[in-house]
Amino acid sequence: TGRGTTGVLSPTATTVVKADFGYWLPSASRSIDFSDELTLRLAGAKVVARPSLNQVSASFVPNTVSMTGSRGNPNLRPFEALQADATLEWYFAPASSITGALFYKKVDSFTVTTVTREFVPGFSERFGPFDISQPQNGEDGTIQGFELAYQQAFRFLPAPFDNLGVQLNYTYVDSKTPLIDSITGERLPLPGLSRDSYTLIGYYEDDTFSLRAAYTYRSKYLNS
Repeated sequence: TGRGTTGVLSPTATTVVKADFGYWLPSASRSIDFSDELTLRLAGAKVVARPSLNQVSASFVPNTVSMTGSRGNPNLRPFEALQADATLEWYFAPASSITGALFYKKVDSFTVTTVTREFVPGFSERFGPFDISQPQNGEDGTIQGFELAYQQAFRFLPAPFDNLGVQLNYTYVDSKTPLIDSITGERLPLPGLSRDSYTLIGYYEDDTFSLRAAYTYRSKYLNS
């Protein structure tokens, strides 16, 4: 149930919106050990993620300085996805591994943020039209890609350098939706997903101290 108030310059009005939904979420996983060092993991599932509370809020307050405003959408449906992934893990030394993973997700009802110019009753008569941003139920989309990760503890080095280690990971994501960019004519990706991202971590750990330095990068992504 979503409840909120609207109106600033005029008396407020209470809005109540109810939404009910139920899901059957099957899942399965399998681990295959080729040896003590090499493992293949397979998994498939249907998953659901509910929108955040601010996305489903019924409240709306315009900004009369910038002539903008934001509005929640109590009718947002949860994210639904059918997903599958396969991961190959090689543990080649103590606290060290190289892994590679392939993944695919079919996403239903993903959320997109749209901006529309509207005349708001009680406000536009005095201030003019507002640019209103609001989350909306999107169409179906797909996400596919791969991940690579490397981790090694330098136990083979002389003390105290044997407490050093490194972690690296890289993710490539290719996402598609039925939405078309009106300017370029290209198919838009899912909002918030970068095509390329990676993290570099160097660390030192012993019985007394733990020190880490990390750098993370992500490429540009669609916002709205």
